[in-house]
Amino acid sequence: MSRRIVNITLDNLGDLPPKCRKCVFWELGPVSRARAEESGDPELEKESWVSSVLLEWGSCGKIAYVDGVPAGYMLFAPPQYVPRSIAFPTSPVSADAVLFMTAHLLSEFAGGGIGRMLVQAMAKDLTRRGVRAIEAFGDRRWESPACMLPVDYLLAVGFKTVRPHHHYPRLRMELRTVLTWREDVEVALERLLGSMTPSTPQGALRPVLPVLRFALRGRELIRPTEIRPVQPDQAGPDRVYQGQMYSASSRSRADFGLAPTICLTTCPPENTFMVGMAMMP
Repeated sequence: MSRRIVNITLDNLGDLPPKCRKCVFWELGPVSRARAEESGDPELEKESWVSSVLLEWGSCGKIAYVDGVPAGYMLFAPPQYVPRSIAFPTSPVSADAVLFMTAHLLSEFAGGGIGRMLVQAMAKDLTRRGVRAIEAFGDRRWESPACMLPVDYLLAVGFKTVRPHHHYPRLRMELRTVLTWREDVEVALERLLGSMTPSTPQGALRPVLPVLRFALRGRELIRPTEIRPVQPDQAGPDRVYQGQMYSASSRSRADFGLAPTICLTTCPPENTFMVGMAMMP
């Protein structure tokens, strides 16, 4: 059984369940919604809303397919694009958050983890776009599929209550930003490089780098001092020559705040090891 999750676009909007395709509970305010339903054209209003958000903000929903069959979907957007978001007693949505509006899963696919997959796909997408959190209004009296999300479902997929209410609490999920991820990677690299102390027989390599220090948290590289590399034609079995690799890949690593690679080559060169963003045989 194959599963895939794709962004909602105007091309696949028709894959939403017919009832959801006509629903504009979130997309319009109460007055505009009533007017759209009276005119008999809510589908056009929903299509117009999706088109506007796609153009001005980007992807605003996900559809899950199982073996090519639509199994469920979700919608989300910044609160300024969701008129209904100001109509709840626990409003407004936090300024740093995107609103998880609604989701629906076909009954034949219930219990298969599709709902959790949709939330994970939304969180991954928004994290890449620099969003700090997702918020949602839950329904404590939820009994059957509707425009609102049940509180139990939101709690099960990682949301926490930030504004309690007997009927419509507001819940929030914090997202790891790209900056936090980068800091974690840098800490891991510092620990890795700090533990890379090759054990070689005494005298096998002569020290040629009296001072070697990397700055992992910026673009600064403090170069080794007093380096006198041995020329390759003068190297013997117990001599070492040293060179720094300033390739395009090394410069790109420096641009991300990572240390360029230092290559220490022995004669014969088969014993070469590399310190930095590389392996050491």
